[in-house]
Amino acid sequence: MRNIIKHILPSILAMLLLSSCADTTLPRSTPEENAVTHTTPEASWNYRDLAAAAKNPTGKASDEHFAESLTDFSEALFKKCAVRGENLILSPLSLTYALTLTSNGAHGDTLCEFESLNGGISTAEMNEYLFWNALTLASTKESKVKVANSLWTDDGFPVNSQFKWIAEKYYNADAVSADFTSDAMVDELNAWVSERTDGMIDTVMDTPPADLVMLIVNTVLFDGKWETPYGENMVSEGIFTNYDGTEAQAELMYSHEAAYFTGDGYSGFSKPYTDGYRFIALLPEEGTDIYNFADNIDWSDAIEKALDGNLESADCYLPKFEADWEMGLNEILMDMGLKKAFTADAELDGLSETGSGLFISSVRQKAVITVNESGTKAAAYSEVAVDECEHPMIRLNRPFAYAIVDSETGIPLFLGILADMK
Repeated sequence: MRNIIKHILPSILAMLLLSSCADTTLPRSTPEENAVTHTTPEASWNYRDLAAAAKNPTGKASDEHFAESLTDFSEALFKKCAVRGENLILSPLSLTYALTLTSNGAHGDTLCEFESLNGGISTAEMNEYLFWNALTLASTKESKVKVANSLWTDDGFPVNSQFKWIAEKYYNADAVSADFTSDAMVDELNAWVSERTDGMIDTVMDTPPADLVMLIVNTVLFDGKWETPYGENMVSEGIFTNYDGTEAQAELMYSHEAAYFTGDGYSGFSKPYTDGYRFIALLPEEGTDIYNFADNIDWSDAIEKALDGNLESADCYLPKFEADWEMGLNEILMDMGLKKAFTADAELDGLSETGSGLFISSVRQKAVITVNESGTKAAAYSEVAVDECEHPMIRLNRPFAYAIVDSETGIPLFLGILADMK
């Protein structure tokens, strides 16, 4: 359980510092008709049905290598995404699902760059880890953890059959063919995301992505209840000092936790949710800039301290809060080593049956969180947008030069200029 907690917490909660298929077609009576077609894996997201449907995928339980790799990626991403003066809530786990699924269509140097993000773990091995990871994120009556994936392709785009098979079998991904110029596609994507995030994220797109050929999408939802909820008499009015020095009214929730710990330049505490999850808060020493602190934090060490079974007791005050965040991640991922995938030289031939010409035009994430007396609810949406390199086009609709030549010798028989069509 410790390994599971170790890689899930930085994925969803550690960012709380704050400074074989059935087809259906939509009915049509307008130009939007037949704009979206679904292919949804029949297997439900549970161990027996999914393993039986997948046939080849067996899953690989989380081990130290996987946990360390994901925690390292989480920490690096966290440090690069922190923007001075702004709140931050992100899910490295959600981004890992979207990027790793995409990497199944990569080869050559592009694939090597994807795998470097995962600490050198091969994409094939990551498929097994993430397959198993989604199965172990169980939901109960007290808490809910859901991972969902989908593959959206423009009508007529020849998605690679092997890539689609991996998406459906390892990632239980819905395969959706849609008219990327239609409003129906936008509505359907927003509805898909809203349903899988319990309405926390209801809009991820406003206009049709007419310039794209594929979207690879992941959502992660965490809905955890405190093991010991805060009672009404444990909530009081207080002051939260913002990053810029201004003060804001806050509702502070009090509890006595036997989970106090200290580290290099900070003190912290953890509070358990039901079913094995924990909220971890780190407070830097008075006078320390939160973003300087964040840039030097060792999350792996902090999480290890928080999970120590022999901790001191302390009176702890946690503010009720809500936060949201959205960011394009192209430059950040390029800084982390994923470079070629964003260029015309990207080796993403495995996404399409027709081969080369594809590249990642954008990667972005949107996330929200709510913390209150009963628990924490957080959701994230990650998107990898794939575009097709424009084929060269030449239209001779203005003056041009021309020649008629011998193909063997290159000797011109005629040379000319067309300057006037009179």
